[in-house]
Amino acid sequence: MQSSFFGTDADILQVWRWLFDTPEMRIFESYSVPDQANQWFVSWDDIVECYYEGRSTLVAWPENVGGVPYGEHITFTDETQRELGAVGRNVLHSPAAINVIRNNNQNGCLADTRITSWEEKSVRQRSIFSDVYIDSVDWKAFRSICGAIQRKIKKISQAKLCPALSCLMRSKN
Repeated sequence: MQSSFFGTDADILQVWRWLFDTPEMRIFESYSVPDQANQWFVSWDDIVECYYEGRSTLVAWPENVGGVPYGEHITFTDETQRELGAVGRNVLHSPAAINVIRNNNQNGCLADTRITSWEEKSVRQRSIFSDVYIDSVDWKAFRSICGAIQRKIKKISQAKLCPALSCLMRSKN
């Protein structure tokens, strides 16, 4: 599943709030800060603080659907180790991950944002995950959660963008 929308920082945080408020949803860093463990967020304030610090590569995982995230350690090249003063970082993977990816920082303006997650057919065809691991996911429950988030995004995006577009169209006439 992939949905794209334009949103401000407040819109992105609204999406994260919906995810945070979803029962049994866990939020974590997909990529850790160099030489540290991945951060798992237990409070809304921690998510907001992390977002405004510029670390917007967070992932949502509904623990009730399975697909428990597993870790991988990535060792930096010698050159990157010298530049960062760090050996590597940790990455968490799950076929039941929901990613919210902001194109770039637009200083509070609208920016292209995507929410992505695997669908069962595509994860079986194109992923790194084993069949046993993929089978551990309740795909029906996962689709339901992803669909609910998509509907909320679509509803709020139209409400914010359509009035602005109609104003532009009227000013041209």
